[in-house]
Amino acid sequence: MIFLYFFSSLSCLPSMGKFVDSLNVKLIGSWPFGSVWAVTMDTARNLVFVGSGEGVYIFDVTSPDAPLRLSDKIRTRGWVISLTYDEESQILYAACMEGGIEIWKVSDPASPFRLGRRILNKWVISVAPCGQYLYAVCWDTLLRIFDISDFKLTPVDSIFIPCWGTRLIVSGNYLYIQGTDFLGVWDISDPLTPVFLDSLRYFTFGYGMDKEKKYIYTTGNYNLYITDVSEPSSLLRISRVELNMWLDWDVNVEDTFAYVTSLSDGVFIVNVSDPSSPVNVGRYVEGHDSTYTGCFAYKNHLYLGAHYRGFEILEVSDPSSPTCIYFYDVPYSISALYKLGNYVYLGEEGRVWIIDVTSLTYPSYAGDFEVPGKVKDILYPGDYLYIAVYGEGVRIYDITDPVAPVWVSSIIDASTRYIESICIDSVYAYLALGSSGIHVYDISNPLLPFRIATADTRGKARDLCTGEGYLYVADGDSGVLIFDISVPESLKEVSACSVSYAHSLVLSNGYLYIAQLNDGWSIWKVEDPLNPACVFQDTTITGIRRIAVTDSFCYVAGDSGVYVYRIMQPESVFQVGYYKEKRIRRIEVEEPYLYVSTLTAALYIFKNLLIQGISKISSPSSFIVCSDFLELPEVKGKISLFDVCGRKIKEEYLHKKSRISLENVPSGVYFLTCGEGERKKVIRLIRVK
Repeated sequence: MIFLYFFSSLSCLPSMGKFVDSLNVKLIGSWPFGSVWAVTMDTARNLVFVGSGEGVYIFDVTSPDAPLRLSDKIRTRGWVISLTYDEESQILYAACMEGGIEIWKVSDPASPFRLGRRILNKWVISVAPCGQYLYAVCWDTLLRIFDISDFKLTPVDSIFIPCWGTRLIVSGNYLYIQGTDFLGVWDISDPLTPVFLDSLRYFTFGYGMDKEKKYIYTTGNYNLYITDVSEPSSLLRISRVELNMWLDWDVNVEDTFAYVTSLSDGVFIVNVSDPSSPVNVGRYVEGHDSTYTGCFAYKNHLYLGAHYRGFEILEVSDPSSPTCIYFYDVPYSISALYKLGNYVYLGEEGRVWIIDVTSLTYPSYAGDFEVPGKVKDILYPGDYLYIAVYGEGVRIYDITDPVAPVWVSSIIDASTRYIESICIDSVYAYLALGSSGIHVYDISNPLLPFRIATADTRGKARDLCTGEGYLYVADGDSGVLIFDISVPESLKEVSACSVSYAHSLVLSNGYLYIAQLNDGWSIWKVEDPLNPACVFQDTTITGIRRIAVTDSFCYVAGDSGVYVYRIMQPESVFQVGYYKEKRIRRIEVEEPYLYVSTLTAALYIFKNLLIQGISKISSPSSFIVCSDFLELPEVKGKISLFDVCGRKIKEEYLHKKSRISLENVPSGVYFLTCGEGERKKVIRLIRVK
């Protein structure tokens, strides 16, 4: 089954329940746009709604060759897989996969607002409103019914359907449900008690209905099928036409033509003026990509989701020769992130996006520019912006105007095309070049960089950093290699950190934090780089690609979320927070805020809620293990007891007594502060019973 094949093979699908699983980390804003799956339209107002990643763009298409983007303010908490629009009420319903169902009022398209949201423990695939109720199908065999009279999406019932539901259409008093190998119709004269009428069993995937509600068009097994539904109690498949496509996705009918999209073979145009004898008359495979998803046809134009590249508008007045007249690019898979002032630079294949984060709750698009390959790293050492572009090398930009960078120079030679990362120390740029090792460039004049040294590595150099005259290289299966760079023209390997795999690394206060992908992460003491020593290892988190470190916290970004660790001493870090968000790729921290990109959404902004509490406590000077009572004979004045999350749970003033009762304090790790100013002490306390 194509639907099952498609979703089981798509590695970027998130898991359910991610929105309720967090500790001391809060999502405060996002610019979550990504691949386009859903397109629908308000024909009365010439508005097109484009589901992109975890958001929806609204376009005014009064002039289809020059549409205006009115809004990007619809930001959901799940991947927008389908959209349903009610023109009469001007309400947009979004099926958001693991993000559940969202309802938005779009009377003012420039300022839409959310009316309701319901998160389910299932992937929501399609929804259809019916009066005060809403029907929904998820990736299971239930049809769910919700009361939306007050937009609270209160569940009222569910009924069994004989297959996994994929699409819904409400037409009058009838509900049509498409499944993986099924097309069925229910009488919904009583919306709370659907009555099954009839069904056809055959493989289906793409799904649409003509405007007169007489025919349903479905796709599957390389065919477009046409079913007569004029008598809902007796469905009749009347014709089919063979289409040379695989992974068909959507069908939309306008006038006498059916438009069929495919995830691999473009768009097919079928003449259905005689539904009993459809004829394939045109195909669109040109443009930016042959992968297409949601579509909506109106008059002589087809509004088209171009999957991971964006949104297209086709002129289809001549169905045999459709022509692209407009293209709007969207972000897809962010591979590099850099926070600079009020802007975040997001790099991906062929493009860098510039996002204004002056408003943390509603970051906004500020600009973008093209690059000739996949962006692997972005760095701003203080004069120019350096962008590592796989397939070329390093591009150097003047960002006097941060939203309009000017390309001024490059670092390019035969090996730089394999670049993975860049590090700049003083007037030297160190390039990690995969299996080509390391190259060093003199950038004392950034407009005229030149190579001064190279060094082979035993594995694939993926990331690097410098400190105190040494270069640390994450070298894949070869672990971390350490080079003496006191003479940059002559690199000398002096030692190594033996880890199973090194993907990226961060150096902070004499300790090296190493991300090891599926082998967890570790901390190595490198105060003496000639004799590095592992002081901490954690293999419980997988898919770790990036780590960010501040004075008090370590942020570990993995396939299952971002995890916050308290650094009292690197030898004894402990987890104090997390936020479950699937497949995080990059993270930058400017406390208390975390800037994060994932595989499916361009930018999230989280807040570390601990900054106001425990982060203000300095590293402990000692630790105590105690049971029900704590003896502090030398302490006078105020003492405060904090848990590991920074919450103050007890406060007392010690004058004549020196004993504190902990009888009502649960077992665990705590921090005790006593004294003021320079005499202030922090004691790590382990409470046992």
